Amino acid sequence: MVTKRKSKPGNPILEDLAEQAAERYEWTSEQASPLSPPLSASAKKERFKQELITLLDEQEESKRIEEGMRLIFTQLKINPLGKVCLDELAKSANQLLDDSFDLLEKLPAFIKNSKSQRTLNQVQDEQFTPLSLAHQLGISHNTLKTIYEIGNELFIHKQYDEALNLFQAFVHLNNASYEAWVALGICFQQKEKFYHAINAYTMASLLSPAEVLPYLYSCECFIALKNYEQAKGCLELAEHFKKKHHLTTHADLLKKLHKQVQDK
Repeated sequence: MVTKRKSKPGNPILEDLAEQAAERYEWTSEQASPLSPPLSASAKKERFKQELITLLDEQEESKRIEEGMRLIFTQLKINPLGKVCLDELAKSANQLLDDSFDLLEKLPAFIKNSKSQRTLNQVQDEQFTPLSLAHQLGISHNTLKTIYEIGNELFIHKQYDEALNLFQAFVHLNNASYEAWVALGICFQQKEKFYHAINAYTMASLLSPAEVLPYLYSCECFIALKNYEQAKGCLELAEHFKKKHHLTTHADLLKKLHKQVQDK
């Protein structure tokens, strides 16, 4: 007797959010092309929902971060500068544990004092400035640079899954790195996870709005998704900042993308 495989339970909250988002758009069927089969409106809508769910799913992101950190430690062991970096990371991890225990011991007094003087939220706003995890752990710029170079090396050798996981871990350590968000976006784009790529490029553009590359790469993703309206919007942003800051880079890519969307 063949037993029926149980389907993996989903996240009802994420599924509901994805359904609400999908309902905001009008989905139409696509004709077949030399590169892709025909795609029905319902199939396009379902693809969008699944991409959005995985984008919002913290467990998926946690898995990528965990695998990325494993890769970082594995690669540092064989990297010429890795020994110093590993020692620093181990020291940082121990320091984080010590600080955590100290904080737990001081927490009751901290709450008591905050109630007598100001609200807890006010004290938090004043004393806890948002910093990258790498900064809090005392991870040096040289170690971050070495980790980034390892990710770049994996990408050059077309190990896109490994590079993606490593850069996911990197932006977890240093979420203020424009270069790392762009690298993460490129990895997602190579894997045809276009919504994830657009999210990464958006983070990059927030960190450095004058850079046109995230808008151009986002445009490529929207073209792949056949969302030409959003693609045109990305080009308009790229043109705006290119003109505003008198930039001359990426002119060929800009011209190419204009040709792809001008009649859509």
